[in-house]
Amino acid sequence: MKLFFYLTDVDETSGPHQFVRGSHRTRPELLWRTHDAETLEKAFGRDAMCVVTGAAGTAFVTASIGIHAGPIPISRPRLVLQIGYTLMPRFSLLYKPMEIESRPAVDKYINRLFLRQ
Repeated sequence: MKLFFYLTDVDETSGPHQFVRGSHRTRPELLWRTHDAETLEKAFGRDAMCVVTGAAGTAFVTASIGIHAGPIPISRPRLVLQIGYTLMPRFSLLYKPMEIESRPAVDKYINRLFLRQ
C-alpha cells in the first residue's frame, strides 16, 4: 500500500494522482509500464478514472496493485510525499541495499528512502 501527502495544492492542471478503477483485474504486463491519462481513459472509460485533487496537506492511501497515473503538471509544480509499505520486493525498483561498515543489526529492506520528483 502507499500513503500520499500533497505538499502543494493539487488541482486538475497540476498533475493530480489518478487511479483506474477495476485495473487490478488487468493483465499484469499492463501494470509494468507507464500510461498517459488519455490512453487510460480511452481503454477503460471516463467513469473508471478516479482523480485525487486537494489542498496542501491532503492525504490518501492506495493499494499498489492497479494502474496509477500522475499526469505532467501544467499550471504549477506538484510536490508529493509518497510512503510505500510492502512485504515483498517491488518489481519496479532495483533492491540492492548499500553496505555500510558500522551498520546496526536491522533488516536490509527497512529504513529505505526513495526520492522522486
